[in-house]
Amino acid sequence: HVWRDWVILAFNQNMPFDRFLIEQLAGDMLPAATFTQQVATGFCRNHRINSEDGSIPAEWHVENVVDRVDTLGTVFLGLTIGCARCHDHKYDPISQRDYYRLFAYFNNVPEWGIGPNNGNSPPFISVPESWPNLSDEERQFVTPEPLQLRRAREKDMGNGLQRPQAGNQSTVMVMLEQPEPRETYLLQ
Repeated sequence: HVWRDWVILAFNQNMPFDRFLIEQLAGDMLPAATFTQQVATGFCRNHRINSEDGSIPAEWHVENVVDRVDTLGTVFLGLTIGCARCHDHKYDPISQRDYYRLFAYFNNVPEWGIGPNNGNSPPFISVPESWPNLSDEERQFVTPEPLQLRRAREKDMGNGLQRPQAGNQSTVMVMLEQPEPRETYLLQ
């Protein structure tokens, strides 16, 4: 609910539309990004989380990126651009090459492609208990992270990794950049 709360806060503060878009698409890349700017990128992480046995992480990573590109096209461009994933259409403004150029922007999130069946999938950030939009009813679901999990997470973060988060609602999934860009290929 934290991303939804950010949207409500942005509307209540009459945030200019261009700023609203920038923070959702690239809030993590703004200089000295604030917690709320990082939360805004949760828009791009509102995708399915697959935890089924036999799931192939690389396949689901690509499906998550495709979901981001298709959502960007629908929400911000007013176009359905999913056809361009496989081929060009003679009269469509987005070519297959353009589609994969957009794909490259969203292909740099350090995610596994699969996640837990009841929680957030990395990368995520911790929600401070002082988050202004939590009601008393919602606050009861924010549980402190057990010491053993915190130590494992801190160890993994030292290695540049985050573990999937199961059942702890005190985090929010966000966009982050990998140190090195992933290769993006044009489907032929």
